[in-house]
Amino acid sequence: GHEAAIIGTVQAEPAGMVFLRTDIGGVRVLDMLVGDPLPRIC
Repeated sequence: GHEAAIIGTVQAEPAGMVFLRTDIGGVRVLDMLVGDPLPRIC
């Protein structure tokens, strides 16, 4: 849509890991879901 935004990139390494960059420039690892695999974005 016309209001779409790029919110991330896909990189080959490290495989299987998801990282979040914070507003102040830090990096956090997004942990795997535990229990029911509900979508993170609704």
